[in-house]
Amino acid sequence: MNQFQTPNESVLTITCERATIQCLMHENRWRWHETAEQPWQDGSSFDVARDDLFVAQANMLIDSVEEDTSPTCTLAEGLQTLKVNLAMLQASDTGMWQTIE
Repeated sequence: MNQFQTPNESVLTITCERATIQCLMHENRWRWHETAEQPWQDGSSFDVARDDLFVAQANMLIDSVEEDTSPTCTLAEGLQTLKVNLAMLQASDTGMWQTIE
């Protein structure tokens, strides 16, 4: 992610066992490929402005509090997200794959 210098880019790359997925937020599109020999396959494009996701997240929290409704994710899902993020940090520090419960 580069939001402070040229070029202003946000790319999320997820490498899985059988494929790699990239979300190119600055281009409002995503793509994937399954083997190194295969070219990238284009997914559908989407229309998201810079602050849309942050505003939507804040609005969902406010709605949940004001309307006394369930949040958009459970505590268990939030904990799993934390485990994933901690595993990514550990993988970055150690250079080794991590296993998550």
